[in-house]
Amino acid sequence: MKKGWLLILVVAAAAGGAAYYYWQSQARAGRLDVQTAEIKRSDVRRVVSTSGTVRALVTVDIGSQLSGNIGEVNVDYSTEVRKDEVLARLEPSSFETRVREGEAGVAVARVNVDLQLASVQRAEANLRKAGLDLGRAKELVLKGATSQAALDTAVAAEEGARADLAIAKANVENAKATLLQREATLDSARIDLDRTYIRSPIDGVVIDKIVEVGQTVAASLQAPKLFTIAQDLNHVQIEAQVDEADIGQVTRDNPVNFTVDAYPDATFEGTVEQIRLTPVALQNVVTYSVVIAADNPLGRLLPGMTANVDIVTGEHANVVVVPNDALRFQPRGPAEALVSDTSATGATRTSASSDERTGRLLDRLTVDLALTPKEIDKVRRGVEA
Repeated sequence: MKKGWLLILVVAAAAGGAAYYYWQSQARAGRLDVQTAEIKRSDVRRVVSTSGTVRALVTVDIGSQLSGNIGEVNVDYSTEVRKDEVLARLEPSSFETRVREGEAGVAVARVNVDLQLASVQRAEANLRKAGLDLGRAKELVLKGATSQAALDTAVAAEEGARADLAIAKANVENAKATLLQREATLDSARIDLDRTYIRSPIDGVVIDKIVEVGQTVAASLQAPKLFTIAQDLNHVQIEAQVDEADIGQVTRDNPVNFTVDAYPDATFEGTVEQIRLTPVALQNVVTYSVVIAADNPLGRLLPGMTANVDIVTGEHANVVVVPNDALRFQPRGPAEALVSDTSATGATRTSASSDERTGRLLDRLTVDLALTPKEIDKVRRGVEA
């Protein structure tokens, strides 16, 4: 008998435990666990994110206009240079020889000019003598003291002397022209000699050097590049590519924040300076170049660095904000959708199970809400609002 009661008690306890577990499971299933966050005021921004390359404002490739061997190199990578500073020099010996040849040619030409001027003076003297002889011959002919042939000879001599004077003057002009030509040749030789000095056209920093002492430089149709100089790295620019879907939001003077991998904890600031209208199409993706100006007082931004750019296209200050997570809901299990068909005493609820983008209707349950018609109408208006 006692064993029978004991068995009944065990069965009753097991049934009670099962019922309690079922009740707790149903309670947990019907309870919605939520996280809360404080609604507060803050600044919000709309940004266009992209990437770009840091570039110097002005980059100049420096070459040689002459062919020859490099005799000296005075700078190296990262050397700061000033305008007209000598970076390198070609071996000058052959160019110095041409200058000396030019100087000798000019000296010869000047002597030739002097000789031709002396010839003019001699021709003028001969012309004067021929004129006097002609005058005497005319007087003698009039007096009958000489023949007509002697007069003709005097006339011919005078005309010949006049022609010699004209030739002498022409030779002077030719000598002067030759002198100018030799002087021009000398000037050209001197210019070439000066061009053996390869100078910097701007103040800046040497960022590339592809020449060494003894290297042969061959200048033909295009001057070979020897150095690259970046001007004023205290100010740089970033050339970023913005997708065609976002370019309409970007305007000039938009503020920009960007980072570089070399300084991941530092945020740099800039401003949109230019929006280029030429599209860049790559693999059916169209982008536009946006040039961003930025200060670089510490010199940390170097040409060629990749910048991760956020272009601020809109901003509101001191507005009410809520976390983004509050605007999204992803249930842990099947989701339930509620469709209200209310009356004065209750509502019909349709339960739907959702698996990501698909859903299925389950059953309809009539639930007594215990609300008055005014309360139900108030709830409906709140939902519709």
